[in-house]
Amino acid sequence: MAKLTAQQELFAQEYIKCGNATQSYKKAYPRALEWKDRAIWNNASKILNNTGVMTRVKELQEEAKERNKITVDTILAELEEARQKAMGDEKPSHASAQMISASMGKAKLLGLDKQIVDHQSSDGSMSPQPTLTLGDFYKEQ
Repeated sequence: MAKLTAQQELFAQEYIKCGNATQSYKKAYPRALEWKDRAIWNNASKILNNTGVMTRVKELQEEAKERNKITVDTILAELEEARQKAMGDEKPSHASAQMISASMGKAKLLGLDKQIVDHQSSDGSMSPQPTLTLGDFYKEQ
């Protein structure tokens, strides 16, 4: 992995704390506070898509998951607890919404909020089909 600059490392550290690339960019690059919001957003997006920075973010997420013993299962358990509490209330409470928000915040910061889609069915009937070209179409006729 390429060595990150001090500012790139700070960006990655801040991104782990807040999950917001724009906010992280402002912390790592204080001069950006004088820029227009669109310029900050564009630069924040670029740095977040930098392979070295993204690799470092993933490393930090893994360290945090290990340190805090957080898994998809623990997040699901927290969400289920909040759901059960909300179902037991006559009217949904603010506390239930906060529990859900806190659990989803943890999931986002640690990269556990990404949906993984399996595009194949167990019987193979929904497997991705090869892409046909015009040449393939004309061969069949």
